[in-house]
Amino acid sequence: MWHRTAPRTRSPPHRAERSAELQVVFDEYHFGKFVNGYITGEYFFDIHPPLGKLLLCLVAWMGGYDGSQSWDKIGVDIPPEVNLLALRGALTRTRTLTLTLTLTLTPPEVNLLALRGAPALQGALLVPLMFGTARALGISTPGALLGACGVLLDGCFLVESRFVLTDATLLLCIVLQVWGCASAAKHPPLSGAWLRRTAVGGLGVAGALCTKWTGVSALAMAGLQTLVLLLRGLASAWRAGARGAAVGAMPNPNSNPNPHPHPHPNPNPNQVGAMLRHGLASAALLLLLPALLYLG
Repeated sequence: MWHRTAPRTRSPPHRAERSAELQVVFDEYHFGKFVNGYITGEYFFDIHPPLGKLLLCLVAWMGGYDGSQSWDKIGVDIPPEVNLLALRGALTRTRTLTLTLTLTLTPPEVNLLALRGAPALQGALLVPLMFGTARALGISTPGALLGACGVLLDGCFLVESRFVLTDATLLLCIVLQVWGCASAAKHPPLSGAWLRRTAVGGLGVAGALCTKWTGVSALAMAGLQTLVLLLRGLASAWRAGARGAAVGAMPNPNSNPNPHPHPHPNPNPNQVGAMLRHGLASAALLLLLPALLYLG
């Protein structure tokens, strides 16, 4: 049984894999410093919005992390007293019961469950959300299950969602926006169910936009969907007006000849009004609400 205090002499290859878990990995070099800055009050500059890093900081602070870990470069060792289970949020298959008890009972200077637990939880939530999004898009249950398994078994995502990074936050918010908009389309416009699901889509847009600038793609998707819905409503209203004009143009033997046998079709006024209300509500929930949350 491997123990942290065992001497490292001619370690087998899998021992190196385990030791990598006790070091600063990839972009933790950046995001660890951001978490430290928020907790200690140290000023720093970042080009991206702060939501994802604030979530990391909140969970780390709740877990007792005090910003003492150094993130100066990739590969920096994390001290033995660091609670890796806490920071990274999940035991790997190489952990043993003895190591788990050692980490839990040692007073943690760096709580790895707290630091890495937030992205791990978000990565886990993405799997059922992907299944629900696929179903909302009209994909069959087996197809939706396949899509969810694709997320579950994606090696890149499994790694990224278990380190101090904001990619899991960004992806979760983008998929939440797609789910909200796709599921809202199955309900009558302006109904209670439509408003709730569209508002959830707006929260997804806001979360993505407030995490990274690449979250603008979620805003673009929401705007494009709103435009498509408005065009569909306009086409439907125009067809209804054309049908009404065609019926009115039919000859009636009991009335005087119609001086305008081919009147110009006009959209149904009631449908146009409903379409405008639908468009304004969509813009308010998918564009204005995210903008207000971002500015707030």
